[in-house]
Amino acid sequence: MFPSHDNEQKRIAAKTYRENNPEKVKQRNKEQYEKKRQERISYARTYYEKNKDVVQERDKKRYEKNKELQSQKYKEFRKQNPDFVKERDKAYYLKKKYGISVQQLADMWASQDGKCANTGCLETLVRGKAGFAVDHCHQTGKVRGLLCMGCNVSLGHIKDNVTRLFGLIKYLKHHGAP
Repeated sequence: MFPSHDNEQKRIAAKTYRENNPEKVKQRNKEQYEKKRQERISYARTYYEKNKDVVQERDKKRYEKNKELQSQKYKEFRKQNPDFVKERDKAYYLKKKYGISVQQLADMWASQDGKCANTGCLETLVRGKAGFAVDHCHQTGKVRGLLCMGCNVSLGHIKDNVTRLFGLIKYLKHHGAP
């Protein structure tokens, strides 16, 4: 027999197996994909670091060539996946603005029991726009906790100045505040 005849028989046998066992093939492919995933990611990162300029230039040219199509695809994706996009944007915002992840925010929420981090405040934090603030030091960027909007605005107005705050406390005590 000729080697090409053997190859042809192997191809036919493999095709028949795939047709008769689609679930097994699908599962095996999935396992192989997962098994090699980290290897592919590592290779892609290494390649990108070595060829950053070339990759960026190639991507830029591809985008310019297909700008309208890319824009349309992006708009369509946003329309079809609003929850995913909202969560992704939230995660990006938290990481960029405060250097924390969504999980870290959830951990802070849980550790504070959904309450304002100011122990003198009895407010329950509300999820959503303008419901609570991620308090952070504007000089160091370090996140301090979650505050209700009233406490956060107050801190902002006194410019995180402890002397000013004690002065206000003295002022209130002097004038008989409850």
